[in-house]
Amino acid sequence: MVLLFSRSPPSTGDEDHDIQQAVVFIEDAIQYRSINHRVDVRSLRLYRCYYSTLCQWCLGLTIAVVLLLAFVERPSSLSLSSDPRRRSTHLNPPCGATESVELVCLVVFALDLAVKSYLIGWDEFRKNKWLIGYLVVISVSVIDWMLSVSMMCDERLRVRRLLRPFFLLQNSSLMKKTLKCIKRTLPEIASVILLLALHLCLFTMIGMLLFAKTEDPEKNEEWNLHFRNLPMALTSLLVLLTTANNPDVMLPAYSLNRSYAIFFMVFSVIGTYCLMNLLTAIIYNQFRGYLLEVQQFADVGYLDREQFTKIFDHLDTDRVKEIINLCFILFYLFEMCVKIFALGLRGYLSYRSNIFDGFLTLMALVASTLLDLVKNLRAFAGILVVVYYVYAVFGIWLFEGVIKPPPEMLLLSNQTQENGTSNFSSECGTYEQLGYWPNNFDDFAVSPQPEFMLD
Repeated sequence: MVLLFSRSPPSTGDEDHDIQQAVVFIEDAIQYRSINHRVDVRSLRLYRCYYSTLCQWCLGLTIAVVLLLAFVERPSSLSLSSDPRRRSTHLNPPCGATESVELVCLVVFALDLAVKSYLIGWDEFRKNKWLIGYLVVISVSVIDWMLSVSMMCDERLRVRRLLRPFFLLQNSSLMKKTLKCIKRTLPEIASVILLLALHLCLFTMIGMLLFAKTEDPEKNEEWNLHFRNLPMALTSLLVLLTTANNPDVMLPAYSLNRSYAIFFMVFSVIGTYCLMNLLTAIIYNQFRGYLLEVQQFADVGYLDREQFTKIFDHLDTDRVKEIINLCFILFYLFEMCVKIFALGLRGYLSYRSNIFDGFLTLMALVASTLLDLVKNLRAFAGILVVVYYVYAVFGIWLFEGVIKPPPEMLLLSNQTQENGTSNFSSECGTYEQLGYWPNNFDDFAVSPQPEFMLD
């Protein structure tokens, strides 16, 4: 970021305008925003109003509402259980209820796009891929909304559902920069991913040779469970990379000959402890290199002490509140020390009220650090929300209603719900025997669960 200041003595009006520009540029740097926007007096006033706490909270609330609509839209998540054996009929809202709320949100997004486009100007708008994408997403969402209303909300495929996470991404400068870092990192980690794939294929072939089918049925358990064919062998070793099926995948062979453990140990040491850690190191190094690369410095002018103080006076609007908060913290800390001195540590801890007060006092000392940590993690948390959201939408499109219990199991479940007993039996280790019925893609609330369990 580069700040320009005149070396000649400015007039009072020009000086105030320069200070306002400097304040806005510093705020842009703090919030990871672009500085390519209008800097005239009127535009700066609108710019600061747009990025005020109230406006940003309203925009954030609108984004939250449009994302949460997926929980009440058809198929709604308004049921007590996600288990298809026990779940009652979905309580779907009437047609037009969620669509009306969504229309209001789309109008807010259109106004947001108009303000952003005005602030950066037409030339910058044409260069900004995020704002062009913003316009496309809003347009497609409006068209899809009109189709839904015309079809009486009975359509199965809602394209705008898949596009909603874009509203969350484009509103966060830090999330956009994080995505840019990820994009720059992908070519660097491609070689390690290729190495992992070769490692997996090599050990799959070796495993299929080691655990080939024999004439003795007692020695075929490893082959039967994990190495019967190429897809099964690849899947078993791929899961072993994450240690999710360790040591289950090796126990049948290990029970026959303990030397078979060497195969699985070598595979895990090379794949899990070397290549996976190398992948993490490359990702860290690329992110760190990107952050160092974007740091810029330029000596283009000077600020005297008075101008410098004015700039940060505009930024530090909570100084009085922070001083008052510090005074209260010091007072309670002094009170806690006096109590400990008077009662002794054991006597002080004998009262629950003292423990509670002391805990609050100590937490107040580190509260700002904890809040800063949460703020720094918001970008990664937002990207995780986007990934889970898209995964859930695709899951509903592809697998809604696929998992259906057998009629006899559904009948037995209704009859034995009170005593929890049933005569229905299933093969050990199967979906039915493990009771995975609640893990499905029948509504939006349960759809992220399978991915969360895989993580």
